[in-house]
Amino acid sequence: MIIIFGGTSEGRQLAKVCDFGKVEAKICVATEYGSDVLKESQYVKICQGRMDAAEMATFFAKERPRFVMDATHPHAKEVTENIKAVCKQMNIEYLRIVREAESSEHCFTNIEEVVDYLKNQDGNVLVATGSKELLKYDLLDKKRIYARVLPTKDSIETCLCLGLENSHILAMQGPFSENMNAAMLEQYHCKFLVTKESGKAGGFEEKIRACEKVGAKSLVIARPTKEEGICLFEAERRILEGTTPCVSIVGIGPGDERYLPDRAKSLIDEAEAIVGAKRMLIRKGVKSLISYRPDEIMAWLENCYRQGIRKMVCLMSGDTGFFSGTNKLLEKLEEKGWRAEVIPGISSISYFASKCKVSWGDAKILSFHGEAKELEVLEENRKIFAITSGGEKNRELMEEVCAFGLGKLRVTVGEDLSYPNEKIFSDTV
Repeated sequence: MIIIFGGTSEGRQLAKVCDFGKVEAKICVATEYGSDVLKESQYVKICQGRMDAAEMATFFAKERPRFVMDATHPHAKEVTENIKAVCKQMNIEYLRIVREAESSEHCFTNIEEVVDYLKNQDGNVLVATGSKELLKYDLLDKKRIYARVLPTKDSIETCLCLGLENSHILAMQGPFSENMNAAMLEQYHCKFLVTKESGKAGGFEEKIRACEKVGAKSLVIARPTKEEGICLFEAERRILEGTTPCVSIVGIGPGDERYLPDRAKSLIDEAEAIVGAKRMLIRKGVKSLISYRPDEIMAWLENCYRQGIRKMVCLMSGDTGFFSGTNKLLEKLEEKGWRAEVIPGISSISYFASKCKVSWGDAKILSFHGEAKELEVLEENRKIFAITSGGEKNRELMEEVCAFGLGKLRVTVGEDLSYPNEKIFSDTV
């Protein structure tokens, strides 16, 4: 079991990695908001509430983690010092996740310095440093201040304590794009934006570019100290060390990305390596293999794993349980001791039936996809759905059906289902 501190974007990503790798983890967040944006699962549990050093020590003694990851905000100096000190005291490995540093022309050590600077300047101020230290802006004219805070009761109450009018309280949840930041600066006629140096994960770049876009000044509170630690990617790899290799087998449905389930989209978007037939490789710029042969796929996956790749996805057409190569691949994975997560998709039969506006529950389902054709079954069943190899193979099949004496049989043919060039037409054999 591991412990991760942080309701940050890094903390949320590491929680996903723990869930994916089936690694038990306790994610510690300070606020209700931090808890709301995270999702508990069988392996990931959320612990809400601020802890001092003594409470951390009690918590660590109870949970006995393999290591503790500190993914708190770069400006959460006190929390980081407490986590680090308690880990050292209890001889627990401490890992600090460090964001890439950014720079700015107007840099300050703390909020007090920013307030002193603003006292001698004219113009409205968009404050994007959170609510925790908002009361330090008390020396400024409240009519100048527009505070962007989280939409929580505590944050809004802090704004009211400062004396801000309702129209000056911008309670909303990020992340915020460059255009969104620029629109807010223009909407409230702000000449200044105050932010903390929070790195790429904290939307720092988007704030700076927004200021440049509208001609506002960015006032940046620098990080308390230069930190040493590991990046997010290294943290993900550390969590997955020693875990059983796992691959996600995803049914991509009829083909068009619009028919992908949300879980399938998420796995594909986050994948480091993808394998499948050529038409299935729908994500560019990622390590990939064009193959449908289980032996070749297994060897490639093992090679990926040796290279440190952990998020591997195998794409199957249609549904994973319907005339699919899933079973043979699962057998190979089981032989090697690998785990698999199988995500079903919309089968070609289900999609085709919906387009034809008929039920397929009472139909005989056949595959003529490279298999011997037992045409007697056509006489024995009133409704048949058949999967073929398409193209010339369809014509050959129809010729055989005619020769069998069923030339007047009515047939509906679907080609390139779900794609822009989809064709569905009916006629006799």
